[in-house]
Amino acid sequence: MRKPWTGVAIVAFVLFALISTFFGESYTAMAAEKVYNWRLQAYDAGPTPGFTALEQFANEVNEKSKGSLNIKVFRAGTFGYSGFELHRIVSKGLIELAEPLDLSLTLEDPVAGINLLPFLFSNNNEVLKGWPVSKKHIFAYLEKINCHPLLAYERPMNYLYVKGKKVKTIEDWKGLKLRTWSAMTSALIEALGGTALQIPYSEVYTAMASGIIQGNIASPQSATDQKCYEVANYYCLWPISPIVYALVVNKPLYESLPKDLRNILDEASKKYEPVLWTNNFHNVDDVIKGLVQKGMELVPVEQGEIKKAQEIMGRTYWQKWSKETGERGRIALEEMNKAIGR
Repeated sequence: MRKPWTGVAIVAFVLFALISTFFGESYTAMAAEKVYNWRLQAYDAGPTPGFTALEQFANEVNEKSKGSLNIKVFRAGTFGYSGFELHRIVSKGLIELAEPLDLSLTLEDPVAGINLLPFLFSNNNEVLKGWPVSKKHIFAYLEKINCHPLLAYERPMNYLYVKGKKVKTIEDWKGLKLRTWSAMTSALIEALGGTALQIPYSEVYTAMASGIIQGNIASPQSATDQKCYEVANYYCLWPISPIVYALVVNKPLYESLPKDLRNILDEASKKYEPVLWTNNFHNVDDVIKGLVQKGMELVPVEQGEIKKAQEIMGRTYWQKWSKETGERGRIALEEMNKAIGR
């Protein structure tokens, strides 16, 4: 005869199995829904078109991942790091994402900043032609230091804005007191006869207003952000160099993400790279028009004067750069000249 508790035991066993299965699946789902809270350090202090696009990029990743990959964008200086340190703090894993400049990379690998060679390009069309070469060398170095590049974009030519003097010829550079922000800009200013003064970005406006400096080298968007039209008269179209911004993520962290979250991050990067190009490069004519509307006068520079500047920099800075970079630099320069069509 079957014992009376046998049926109860069977029912209890079945219930236990069902409950274990249910909660086991729940725990598995909870484990799969781990939340990644990542910080993105922008280069700009905001609000700028680039900063706004990064915020939109972060919001899209947050939305598409349903909060599993939560990216928050922070303004420059939030964590106490300078713009020149951003690639290194990502490399070390001190912050998950950041937006370094190619200029900061050149301190460690000059070839990564080949597009910064003064007067290498004569105009923005040449900048676009040379972009694949610039991108190749920048991305190669970033990957080498554990920074996975998600996207990159250029700001157009840095030109010269000046107070009180139209700078149309090489002769006009002589004696000018100009702000420098790198070894490259110092070499450029001094080679053309000016005096280079180290002024922090945050102090450019007051230095211009007080006469400590007479001018600064900046892209149209940067000149707008700095409100240079309030302290300078002329925007002199010397095609000095463009500058590259890259959005990078710590490589081990990127590779450790679940595949679906990596795909969401990659897709958002592909979507917002052209947005950043539009906001920072392709709208250059509109930005320059804005400077004119605010009272600045555009000062065109003849090709003959630009060629003289190229020859001067070729004998000085370019020659020094070639010695420092050796065979790698020679090959990169050949690639760039071929891309430009020289």
